[in-house]
Amino acid sequence: MRGKGQVNKQMSELNIYKQWYFNENREIREFILWVILKDTGAKRHSIDFILEGGKQDLVTRFYKIANYRFLIGQIKERFVDCKLEPSWHLFRSVACMKFVNDGQPVDLKSNFNEQIFGFDIIFDIDNKSFKKWWIKNNNLSHPDILNVISENLTIVKNETRMIKNILDKYKVPYILNFSGSGFRICIEWEDIKGYFILDDFGNLSNDFIKWVLNQCDYEFKCFGEMQSGYCLTRTLYSLHPISKSVCYPLNDAEFNNFGLDMVNPYNVLKSIKIAKSSKSLNKKREGNFKAIFESFKKDVPLNKYAIERREIKSNYDKIKSQISELMMQLPEEERKTLQSK
Repeated sequence: MRGKGQVNKQMSELNIYKQWYFNENREIREFILWVILKDTGAKRHSIDFILEGGKQDLVTRFYKIANYRFLIGQIKERFVDCKLEPSWHLFRSVACMKFVNDGQPVDLKSNFNEQIFGFDIIFDIDNKSFKKWWIKNNNLSHPDILNVISENLTIVKNETRMIKNILDKYKVPYILNFSGSGFRICIEWEDIKGYFILDDFGNLSNDFIKWVLNQCDYEFKCFGEMQSGYCLTRTLYSLHPISKSVCYPLNDAEFNNFGLDMVNPYNVLKSIKIAKSSKSLNKKREGNFKAIFESFKKDVPLNKYAIERREIKSNYDKIKSQISELMMQLPEEERKTLQSK
Protein backbone atom coordinates (compact mmCIF):
# COMPACT_ATOMS: atom_id res chain seq x y z
CA MET A 1 0.00 0.00 0.00
CA ARG A 2 1.38 3.40 -0.97
CA GLY A 3 2.09 5.93 1.74
CA LYS A 4 0.84 9.49 1.46
CA GLY A 5 4.35 10.84 0.94
CA GLN A 6 5.00 8.48 -1.96
CA VAL A 7 1.73 9.45 -3.65
CA ASN A 8 2.48 13.15 -3.25
CA LYS A 9 5.97 12.64 -4.66
CA GLN A 10 4.60 10.83 -7.70
CA MET A 11 1.92 13.47 -8.24
CA SER A 12 4.62 16.16 -8.10
CA GLU A 13 6.68 14.23 -10.68
CA LEU A 14 3.64 13.85 -12.92
CA ASN A 15 3.18 17.60 -12.81
CA ILE A 16 6.78 18.09 -13.97
CA TYR A 17 6.21 15.72 -16.90
CA LYS A 18 2.92 17.33 -17.82
CA GLN A 19 4.36 20.84 -17.72
CA TRP A 20 7.31 19.72 -19.82
CA TYR A 21 5.83 17.38 -22.45
CA PHE A 22 2.37 18.91 -22.65
CA ASN A 23 2.76 22.53 -21.61
CA GLU A 24 -0.36 24.70 -21.62
CA ASN A 25 1.48 27.16 -23.86
CA ARG A 26 0.82 25.62 -27.27
CA GLU A 27 3.83 27.23 -28.97
CA ILE A 28 6.25 25.87 -26.34
CA ARG A 29 4.54 22.45 -26.31
CA GLU A 30 4.79 22.10 -30.09
CA PHE A 31 8.40 23.28 -30.06
CA ILE A 32 9.50 20.64 -27.51
CA LEU A 33 7.65 17.83 -29.30
CA TRP A 34 9.02 19.01 -32.65
CA VAL A 35 12.62 18.92 -31.37
CA ILE A 36 12.08 15.35 -30.12
CA LEU A 37 10.62 14.39 -33.49
CA LYS A 38 13.53 16.01 -35.36
CA ASP A 39 16.05 14.20 -33.15
CA THR A 40 14.45 10.81 -33.78
CA GLY A 41 12.12 10.05 -36.69
CA ALA A 42 13.16 12.86 -39.00
CA LYS A 43 16.75 11.56 -38.85
CA ARG A 44 15.68 7.90 -39.17
CA HIS A 45 16.53 6.83 -35.63
CA SER A 46 14.31 4.58 -33.58
CA ILE A 47 12.61 6.08 -30.53
CA ASP A 48 12.76 3.98 -27.36
CA PHE A 49 10.69 4.19 -24.20
CA ILE A 50 12.32 2.36 -21.27
CA LEU A 51 10.73 2.09 -17.85
CA GLU A 52 13.09 3.23 -15.08
CA GLY A 53 13.86 0.21 -12.91
CA GLY A 54 11.78 -2.01 -15.20
CA LYS A 55 12.59 -5.28 -16.94
CA GLN A 56 13.73 -5.67 -20.54
CA ASP A 57 10.21 -6.59 -21.67
CA LEU A 58 9.13 -3.07 -20.69
CA VAL A 59 11.29 -1.59 -23.46
CA THR A 60 9.17 -0.29 -26.35
CA ARG A 61 11.08 0.56 -29.52
CA PHE A 62 9.49 2.25 -32.52
CA TYR A 63 11.47 2.54 -35.73
CA LYS A 64 11.38 6.03 -37.16
CA ILE A 65 8.40 7.84 -35.74
CA ALA A 66 7.90 10.38 -38.51
CA ASN A 67 4.25 10.98 -37.63
CA TYR A 68 3.80 13.96 -35.30
CA ARG A 69 0.36 12.86 -34.07
CA PHE A 70 1.61 9.35 -33.28
CA LEU A 71 4.55 10.74 -31.27
CA ILE A 72 2.18 12.93 -29.22
CA GLY A 73 0.03 9.89 -28.45
CA GLN A 74 3.00 7.82 -27.25
CA ILE A 75 4.29 10.64 -25.03
CA LYS A 76 0.85 11.38 -23.57
CA GLU A 77 0.34 7.70 -22.75
CA ARG A 78 3.55 7.51 -20.70
CA PHE A 79 4.08 11.00 -19.28
CA VAL A 80 0.68 12.70 -19.06
CA ASP A 81 -2.04 10.05 -18.67
CA CYS A 82 0.04 7.49 -16.74
CA LYS A 83 -1.85 7.78 -13.39
CA LEU A 84 1.02 7.50 -10.91
CA GLU A 85 2.99 4.97 -12.95
CA PRO A 86 6.83 4.90 -12.68
CA SER A 87 9.01 7.14 -14.85
CA TRP A 88 10.09 6.43 -18.42
CA HIS A 89 13.40 7.11 -20.16
CA LEU A 90 13.08 8.52 -23.68
CA PHE A 91 15.98 7.35 -25.86
CA ARG A 92 16.81 7.16 -29.54
CA SER A 93 19.04 4.70 -31.38
CA VAL A 94 22.63 5.47 -32.34
CA ALA A 95 21.89 3.51 -35.53
CA CYS A 96 19.98 5.02 -38.48
CA MET A 97 17.19 2.78 -39.80
CA LYS A 98 15.95 2.19 -43.36
CA PHE A 99 12.22 1.75 -42.88
CA VAL A 100 9.25 3.51 -41.30
CA ASN A 101 7.00 1.88 -38.72
CA ASP A 102 4.62 4.38 -37.15
CA GLY A 103 2.31 1.99 -35.37
CA GLN A 104 3.96 -1.21 -34.13
CA PRO A 105 7.16 -1.92 -32.19
CA VAL A 106 9.61 -4.00 -34.21
CA ASP A 107 11.14 -7.28 -33.03
CA LEU A 108 14.83 -6.59 -32.45
CA LYS A 109 15.71 -10.27 -32.85
CA SER A 110 14.36 -10.57 -36.39
CA ASN A 111 15.93 -8.17 -38.86
CA PHE A 112 17.53 -5.34 -36.88
CA ASN A 113 20.98 -5.41 -38.50
CA GLU A 114 19.53 -5.62 -42.02
CA GLN A 115 17.73 -2.30 -41.56
CA ILE A 116 20.75 -0.22 -40.49
CA PHE A 117 22.22 2.20 -43.01
CA GLY A 118 24.41 4.31 -40.70
CA PHE A 119 25.51 5.23 -37.18
CA ASP A 120 26.26 8.37 -35.22
CA ILE A 121 29.48 8.48 -33.18
CA ILE A 122 28.74 9.08 -29.49
CA PHE A 123 31.18 10.17 -26.79
CA ASP A 124 29.43 9.34 -23.53
CA ILE A 125 31.04 11.14 -20.58
CA ASP A 126 28.97 9.68 -17.78
CA ASN A 127 28.62 10.45 -14.10
CA LYS A 128 29.59 6.95 -12.98
CA SER A 129 29.67 7.89 -9.31
CA PHE A 130 26.04 8.98 -9.60
CA LYS A 131 25.07 5.69 -11.25
CA LYS A 132 26.69 3.62 -8.49
CA TRP A 133 25.08 5.80 -5.85
CA TRP A 134 21.63 5.51 -7.44
CA ILE A 135 21.72 1.71 -7.42
CA LYS A 136 22.21 1.79 -3.63
CA ASN A 137 20.01 4.78 -2.79
CA ASN A 138 17.17 4.91 -5.31
CA ASN A 139 14.63 5.93 -2.70
CA LEU A 140 16.13 9.32 -1.85
CA SER A 141 14.62 12.69 -2.70
CA HIS A 142 15.15 14.83 -5.77
CA PRO A 143 17.42 17.42 -4.03
CA ASP A 144 19.67 14.58 -2.79
CA ILE A 145 19.96 13.28 -6.35
CA LEU A 146 21.00 16.69 -7.68
CA ASN A 147 23.55 17.10 -4.89
CA VAL A 148 25.25 13.82 -5.82
CA ILE A 149 25.31 14.78 -9.51
CA SER A 150 26.70 18.21 -8.60
CA GLU A 151 29.51 16.75 -6.46
CA ASN A 152 30.91 14.83 -9.43
CA LEU A 153 30.06 17.37 -12.13
CA THR A 154 33.44 19.13 -12.14
CA ILE A 155 35.43 16.06 -13.19
CA VAL A 156 32.74 15.05 -15.73
CA LYS A 157 32.86 18.53 -17.24
CA ASN A 158 36.68 18.61 -17.31
CA GLU A 159 36.84 15.28 -19.16
CA THR A 160 34.20 16.48 -21.60
CA ARG A 161 36.24 19.62 -22.24
CA MET A 162 39.34 17.54 -23.10
CA ILE A 163 37.43 15.66 -25.81
CA LYS A 164 35.73 18.85 -26.97
CA ASN A 165 39.10 20.61 -27.35
CA ILE A 166 40.37 17.86 -29.70
CA LEU A 167 37.24 18.06 -31.84
CA ASP A 168 37.37 21.87 -31.89
CA LYS A 169 41.03 21.76 -32.94
CA TYR A 170 40.02 19.87 -36.10
CA LYS A 171 36.78 21.86 -36.57
CA VAL A 172 34.59 18.76 -36.32
CA PRO A 173 30.80 19.30 -36.54
CA TYR A 174 29.25 17.90 -33.37
CA ILE A 175 26.37 18.33 -30.94
CA LEU A 176 27.11 18.64 -27.21
CA ASN A 177 24.35 18.10 -24.67
CA PHE A 178 23.82 17.51 -20.97
CA SER A 179 22.15 14.10 -20.75
CA GLY A 180 20.64 14.30 -17.27
CA SER A 181 23.68 13.35 -15.20
CA GLY A 182 26.65 13.78 -17.55
CA PHE A 183 27.51 15.01 -21.06
CA ARG A 184 27.32 13.47 -24.51
CA ILE A 185 28.97 14.52 -27.74
CA CYS A 186 27.39 13.32 -30.98
CA ILE A 187 28.93 13.37 -34.47
CA GLU A 188 26.08 12.64 -36.87
CA TRP A 189 26.14 10.05 -39.65
CA GLU A 190 25.42 12.72 -42.26
CA ASP A 191 28.84 14.26 -41.44
CA ILE A 192 30.87 11.02 -41.45
CA LYS A 193 29.18 8.87 -44.11
CA GLY A 194 31.70 9.99 -46.75
CA TYR A 195 34.54 8.60 -44.63
CA PHE A 196 33.20 5.38 -43.11
CA ILE A 197 31.77 2.40 -44.99
CA LEU A 198 28.91 0.87 -43.07
CA ASP A 199 30.37 -2.66 -43.02
CA ASP A 200 33.55 -1.38 -41.38
CA PHE A 201 31.88 1.13 -39.10
CA GLY A 202 31.60 -0.86 -35.86
CA ASN A 203 35.35 -1.36 -35.48
CA LEU A 204 36.39 1.91 -37.08
CA SER A 205 34.10 4.07 -34.94
CA ASN A 206 35.47 2.56 -31.73
CA ASP A 207 39.02 2.89 -33.07
CA PHE A 208 38.26 6.54 -33.77
CA ILE A 209 36.84 7.12 -30.28
CA LYS A 210 39.93 5.49 -28.71
CA TRP A 211 42.18 7.62 -30.95
CA VAL A 212 40.50 10.85 -29.79
CA LEU A 213 40.81 9.79 -26.13
CA ASN A 214 44.50 8.98 -26.67
CA GLN A 215 45.08 12.49 -28.05
CA CYS A 216 44.08 13.82 -24.63
CA ASP A 217 46.92 11.91 -22.92
CA TYR A 218 44.76 11.34 -19.85
CA GLU A 219 43.27 8.34 -18.07
CA PHE A 220 39.53 8.95 -18.29
CA LYS A 221 37.43 8.06 -15.25
CA CYS A 222 33.98 9.00 -16.56
CA PHE A 223 33.95 7.72 -20.12
CA GLY A 224 31.12 5.27 -20.88
CA GLU A 225 31.15 2.01 -22.81
CA MET A 226 32.07 1.79 -26.48
CA GLN A 227 29.13 1.84 -28.85
CA SER A 228 27.43 -0.85 -30.91
CA GLY A 229 24.41 -1.02 -33.19
CA TYR A 230 22.16 -1.65 -30.21
CA CYS A 231 23.32 1.41 -28.23
CA LEU A 232 20.90 4.17 -27.30
CA THR A 233 21.38 7.83 -26.48
CA ARG A 234 18.99 10.11 -24.63
CA THR A 235 16.70 12.14 -26.89
CA LEU A 236 17.24 15.91 -26.98
CA TYR A 237 14.70 17.85 -24.92
CA SER A 238 13.54 14.76 -23.03
CA LEU A 239 13.50 14.63 -19.21
CA HIS A 240 15.83 12.34 -17.27
CA PRO A 241 13.45 10.34 -15.04
CA ILE A 242 15.82 10.30 -12.06
CA SER A 243 17.35 13.79 -12.02
CA LYS A 244 14.32 15.44 -13.70
CA SER A 245 16.83 17.48 -15.73
CA VAL A 246 16.38 18.31 -19.41
CA CYS A 247 18.58 16.61 -22.00
CA TYR A 248 19.64 20.00 -23.26
CA PRO A 249 21.93 20.98 -26.18
CA LEU A 250 24.69 23.40 -25.21
CA ASN A 251 26.67 25.94 -27.19
CA ASP A 252 30.20 26.85 -26.07
CA ALA A 253 29.14 29.69 -23.78
CA GLU A 254 26.47 27.54 -22.10
CA PHE A 255 28.94 24.69 -21.58
CA ASN A 256 31.57 27.01 -20.10
CA ASN A 257 29.06 28.44 -17.63
CA PHE A 258 27.13 25.22 -17.06
CA GLY A 259 25.23 24.63 -13.83
CA LEU A 260 22.36 22.28 -13.01
CA ASP A 261 19.95 25.23 -12.74
CA MET A 262 20.42 25.67 -16.48
CA VAL A 263 18.73 22.30 -17.17
CA ASN A 264 15.98 22.56 -14.58
CA PRO A 265 12.80 22.06 -16.68
CA TYR A 266 11.04 25.10 -15.23
CA ASN A 267 14.06 27.32 -15.96
CA VAL A 268 14.34 25.95 -19.49
CA LEU A 269 10.63 26.62 -20.07
CA LYS A 270 11.12 30.25 -19.02
CA SER A 271 14.13 30.76 -21.29
CA ILE A 272 13.03 28.71 -24.31
CA LYS A 273 13.42 30.47 -27.65
CA ILE A 274 11.45 29.03 -30.52
CA ALA A 275 14.07 28.10 -33.10
CA LYS A 276 13.17 27.51 -36.75
CA SER A 277 16.18 25.62 -38.13
CA SER A 278 17.74 22.28 -37.20
CA LYS A 279 21.03 24.05 -36.53
CA SER A 280 19.36 26.28 -33.97
CA LEU A 281 17.55 23.34 -32.39
CA ASN A 282 20.62 21.26 -31.56
CA LYS A 283 23.33 24.00 -31.54
CA LYS A 284 25.55 21.93 -33.83
CA ARG A 285 29.09 23.23 -34.44
CA GLU A 286 30.22 24.24 -37.93
CA GLY A 287 32.91 22.26 -39.69
CA ASN A 288 33.64 18.98 -41.48
CA PHE A 289 35.16 15.61 -40.69
CA LYS A 290 37.95 15.61 -43.26
CA ALA A 291 40.89 17.02 -41.27
CA ILE A 292 40.44 14.80 -38.22
CA PHE A 293 39.84 11.71 -40.36
CA GLU A 294 43.11 12.29 -42.25
CA SER A 295 45.03 12.47 -38.95
CA PHE A 296 43.20 9.41 -37.64
CA LYS A 297 44.11 7.42 -40.79
CA LYS A 298 47.81 8.21 -40.37
CA ASP A 299 47.87 6.87 -36.81
CA VAL A 300 45.38 4.01 -37.28
CA PRO A 301 45.88 2.71 -40.85
CA LEU A 302 42.83 1.06 -42.39
CA ASN A 303 43.45 -2.58 -43.23
CA LYS A 304 43.98 -3.56 -46.87
CA TYR A 305 40.56 -5.19 -47.14
CA ALA A 306 38.80 -2.05 -45.91
CA ILE A 307 40.78 0.15 -48.32
CA GLU A 308 39.96 -2.11 -51.30
CA ARG A 309 36.29 -2.17 -50.39
CA ARG A 310 36.30 1.63 -50.02
CA GLU A 311 37.83 2.00 -53.51
CA ILE A 312 35.33 -0.44 -55.05
CA LYS A 313 32.43 1.44 -53.52
CA SER A 314 33.83 4.79 -54.66
CA ASN A 315 34.23 3.50 -58.24
CA TYR A 316 30.75 1.97 -58.15
CA ASP A 317 29.21 5.27 -57.05
CA LYS A 318 31.00 7.12 -59.88
CA ILE A 319 29.86 4.60 -62.52
CA LYS A 320 26.30 4.69 -61.18
CA SER A 321 26.29 8.49 -61.41
CA GLN A 322 27.64 8.40 -64.98
CA ILE A 323 24.97 5.88 -66.03
CA SER A 324 22.26 8.11 -64.55
CA GLU A 325 23.58 11.10 -66.51
CA LEU A 326 23.64 9.10 -69.76
CA MET A 327 20.13 7.79 -69.15
CA MET A 328 18.80 11.33 -68.83
CA GLN A 329 20.14 12.12 -72.32
CA LEU A 330 18.03 9.38 -73.93
CA PRO A 331 14.54 9.99 -75.35
CA GLU A 332 11.84 9.45 -72.71
CA GLU A 333 10.34 6.30 -74.26
CA GLU A 334 13.71 4.62 -74.66
CA ARG A 335 14.68 5.59 -71.10
CA LYS A 336 11.48 4.07 -69.69
CA THR A 337 12.06 0.85 -71.65
CA LEU A 338 15.59 0.47 -70.27
CA GLN A 339 14.51 1.29 -66.71
CA SER A 340 11.80 -1.35 -66.79
CA LYS A 341 14.28 -4.14 -67.59
